[in-house]
Formats: sequence, structure tokens, C-alpha cells
Amino acid sequence: MIKNKSMTILSDYTNGNYHVFLFNDGTKFRYTSAKKFKASFPENIDVKVTNKCSIECPFCHEQSTSKGKNGDYTILTSLGLHSGTELALGGGGLSSFTEDANFWKTIVSLSNSGINVNITVNIKEILSNKIFEDKIIEYVNAGYIKGVGISYNSSATAKVKMVELKDKIPNMVIHTILGITTKEDFDFLSIYSFKVLILGYKFFGRGVEYFNHTTAIGKNIKALAENLKDYATHFKTISFDCLAIEQLNLKSIVSAEDWENYYMGDDGQFTMYLDLVEMKAAKNSTTPKEKRVLIKDVLNKKIILPKNKNKTKIEQLFAAVK
Repeated sequence: MIKNKSMTILSDYTNGNYHVFLFNDGTKFRYTSAKKFKASFPENIDVKVTNKCSIECPFCHEQSTSKGKNGDYTILTSLGLHSGTELALGGGGLSSFTEDANFWKTIVSLSNSGINVNITVNIKEILSNKIFEDKIIEYVNAGYIKGVGISYNSSATAKVKMVELKDKIPNMVIHTILGITTKEDFDFLSIYSFKVLILGYKFFGRGVEYFNHTTAIGKNIKALAENLKDYATHFKTISFDCLAIEQLNLKSIVSAEDWENYYMGDDGQFTMYLDLVEMKAAKNSTTPKEKRVLIKDVLNKKIILPKNKNKTKIEQLFAAVK
């Protein structure tokens, strides 16, 4: 099963009717004797812990600003998260927590209870905040943070820093956005054989207006699609979120066998989204605001779920957004 001898098992757990093996490089295997995988709790939770961000990207689907608010991240330790669960903490800009000792203590507490904590930050946050950079590297080396997603930027200083961090953060993944990241950007990433995640373009928040005022998005998507097979041989790893898979129509260009082996499931099947600024839960970050559920309504039983009696808090929230 393990082709790379450097791979070690990070987490090994049962979820619903199947078993999960998660490895230190992010590789995941699921096994079941049933015809379909049925999760009792989310394997991976996308968590928005802040809406504060001084970068203010014009296409930000979260509509984060420098005046945004931080969320109540402390709730994460009380949700009954299962050992092995992956948390992807982001925002907003996590650098707003640089001097917040309780934030870093919460990461330690989660990690010590078997939760695999990952973070997503913008490379601009690292360039402008050396203390934040050092904190990330310290927590990666200590094993409290398992993976770091770095949102790409095409400036020369950003490129130099990403290459520099490549050796310091082994499980660093460069986050790109379909339609925003150009062919030249992907060429650079392929030359240095980065691990790359391609995120779909979100027609949500500021992403709607930005799309209406630029013609580059379609051109960039077309360029990626035309060169995707070549990039796949140069990146160390390449992965896609569900939206990017849909927008690139990847199912039509991979074999049925590869699709069966590598597709990790639809949004909401094994994953969920928590907005701790507005204290709401949803299937994913593009779920319309009116369809999101208040966390307190679920936990206070204002939203009645079937067979709710013995569910942990996170299981209740997972069931409520399916």
C-alpha cells in the first residue's frame, strides 16, 4: 500500500462504515466493505476563524477587510472533534492572531488531542510579518501544525520567499485560484516542483463583481486546461477542490479507474465548513448565507435531527448541513 518509504501513518480511525488511513504527506486511503462510504463525522473541516485581512483581494469570496472581526476559535475544543479530523484554519488573515497567545494555545490543545491542524495564509502576510513567519515554522517543527497552505502571489519578492520556505515547511502547498493564476505563474511553480492546490473560482462575495470587470479569467482557465497534463508531470503533487474539478470538467479527461481511485468525494460528503465569525455551519464556503445554519440552533436542539440523541456536537452539525 505504501509506495514511498518516507510515508508514515499520521492518523488511523474508523468513521461510520469505513476506515481511514491518513499519511504524513497528506495522502489518504479509505476502506470499506460496503457499497458506499457513509461518514458519521467530517474528515476535514474548513474553518473561517477571522474576517480580518489587510490584503483585501478584489476577488475575495469571504469579503474580508482590514476592519473585519475575529471569530471565537475557542469553540473548536468543545465540539467533540474526533481524533484524526483535519482542520483547515483560515480567513481572512491568520496574521491577525500573531500576538494572540490563546490562539496558538488552542492549536496546541487541538493537536495534542489528535486533531490534524492545517493553516492557510497569504504569502503577503508572511512577507510583512517576520514574527508570524517564525511562529508558523516553530509550530510546524513542533508538529502542532501539520500542513501550511500558502496563497500564491506573483511578485518577485513573493516568489523568492516561496522558494525559501519550500525547504523550511515540507508540507507546504501553494494555493492557486482558477482564472486568477496565470500560465506564467503555473510555469514558475512547475519549474520549482511545488505542491499545488488549484481552487475553483468562486462566484461569491467580491468574486462576482471582479469577474464582471475582467476578461482575463476565461483566458487563464483555458491556458491551464491546455497545459494541465504537462504541469501534472512537473508539480510534486497537484490537487483540486470540488469547484475546480467541476470548472475544468476533469471527470471527462481522466480514466474511470483514476476517477474512482483519486476523487475524494463531493462537498458535504466527507467535509463541512464552519464560519466562527458569524457562528454558522454549512456544506462549504459558497453555501448561500440564507442556507447556513446557526451553530447554537443545532446545539440547542432548535433544529431537530433524526437519531440526534447520541451524536457529538460536531456530528450534529455535520448532519445539519448535509
